[in-house]
Amino acid sequence: MNKYKSQYRNLDHIKIDRSTNGRLYTRNGKVVAMVNTEKKSDGSIWIQGLEVFGDNRGQGLGRGL
Repeated sequence: MNKYKSQYRNLDHIKIDRSTNGRLYTRNGKVVAMVNTEKKSDGSIWIQGLEVFGDNRGQGLGRGL
């Protein structure tokens, strides 16, 4: 994760702790999408962030995430 955060400044908002779970999706070593979720105390999971970058939009990646 830190490797990609240093390459992609727009990922600085990804927060990982006990209640959050972040995933970066890469293609050929480049970040193409990310999702960050948070597990709430009632057991529900909320999407905190979902992004698909650049030319990767419109390919169904967001729906897949």
